[in-house]
Amino acid sequence: EVASDAGIVSSVEKQPNQVMLIDEVNFLISATKNAKAGVHIAMVTSTLLKLHSSSRTIYKGKSYADREKLPVINQPSVSLVGCSTPQGLYNALSSTDVTNGMLSRMVLFDAGDNDPLGGSPKQMPKPQSVVDWITAWEKRPLNNNPVSMEGGHQVIDPIIVPMTDEATEVANAFVSEMHQAKIDARRRGTDTLYVRAFENALKFALIMACSAPTDRKSTRLNSSHL
Repeated sequence: EVASDAGIVSSVEKQPNQVMLIDEVNFLISATKNAKAGVHIAMVTSTLLKLHSSSRTIYKGKSYADREKLPVINQPSVSLVGCSTPQGLYNALSSTDVTNGMLSRMVLFDAGDNDPLGGSPKQMPKPQSVVDWITAWEKRPLNNNPVSMEGGHQVIDPIIVPMTDEATEVANAFVSEMHQAKIDARRRGTDTLYVRAFENALKFALIMACSAPTDRKSTRLNSSHL
């Protein structure tokens, strides 16, 4: 549970790469916009936005008289996974979330009306495909900070995922589609929703390409990922 912007920064200082799981995230969004909310809650949104924008660089927190208290985080990678009822989320969001860039950094998933009937648990064998997947990932080296140096040399060898020509064509077509959608939405004041559409699409494609722990030399980004 997020209690303050300082709490977020303190947590990310200890673990720069993390996933924050928040249930009923609509209450947090509403609290950050409450006129009676304290500064420690009101600053949560701006802190998350700054951390997101600092993922390729260095995040520096609030300045204090004691310079040793200045938080400095190298390439923070913070993902927030929040759950909410549809109505609760819609009520919490406002036009400000469109213009300040928060919604453009979010991806919304609708769980739909699928509500299967539950049943008694059953003892079932472990799927071998899942065992192989976990075992393969366990054998891969940890992906440490790529700018971390040891004796003047990088600690790790970053994985390079090239794009096929077909994937590049699909990506370029998507860029054109989103550019036109952004222009059409400008008169409604919602054009910022499309600013990061291509960036988000590439992230999902990269996740799909790297989701199976295969030989790094054979990992490629093709049109099926896009």
